[in-house]
Amino acid sequence: DAAAALKDRLTAVRILVVEDDDDTRELVRATLEHAGAQVEAVATASDARREILEEAPDVLVSDILLPEENGYSLIESLRTAGITTPAIALTAYARREDAEQARTAGFQIHLPKPVDAARLIDAAARLEDALAKNRVEESLRELTPDNPQYLALRRVLAEYRAQATNGGWPILPANVRLAPGQKSRNVALIAQRLRACGGLKAPALNTRATGA
Repeated sequence: DAAAALKDRLTAVRILVVEDDDDTRELVRATLEHAGAQVEAVATASDARREILEEAPDVLVSDILLPEENGYSLIESLRTAGITTPAIALTAYARREDAEQARTAGFQIHLPKPVDAARLIDAAARLEDALAKNRVEESLRELTPDNPQYLALRRVLAEYRAQATNGGWPILPANVRLAPGQKSRNVALIAQRLRACGGLKAPALNTRATGA
């Protein structure tokens, strides 16, 4: 059923929630954790900024009407600092101009309150899907076309694109990232995760190939 479909939608996705209302903050936290996300929740923009600078989450979910500094100011300061974490704005104002203001400030998605669980989970999953795609494409840019890992990963991606529905991408766990000096290993991990999530039949990659 619908509830079961949402349960694992955000497995291993790291999400930071910024909401000053205690009840709403705990509701959003519980909603995202039910879908498998790893959630940190804070009440102010300054606390959120500190968390992000220590370790950026995969997705940011922020209320707009925060004490001292609002959500628009928070996201604008993050974008100015070069922080590209995808973000969802939560607000009681649901007019078209409110959504446009949120996107102009730097949010990717605008959701009205009260929070609808299915819409929130779907929005976070779509942002993480896009992030997963960017990670894979970034890994390709780190390799040269004559590298065997590059060629193997291109085959994996081509097969995944052929099988994926609606242009979807799997949600990659937070620990699948490129690391300096370990590019070949990380490309192999990404390809392995793509096969696991997408049911790919591509041959296993040779993780001993050099690419760093």
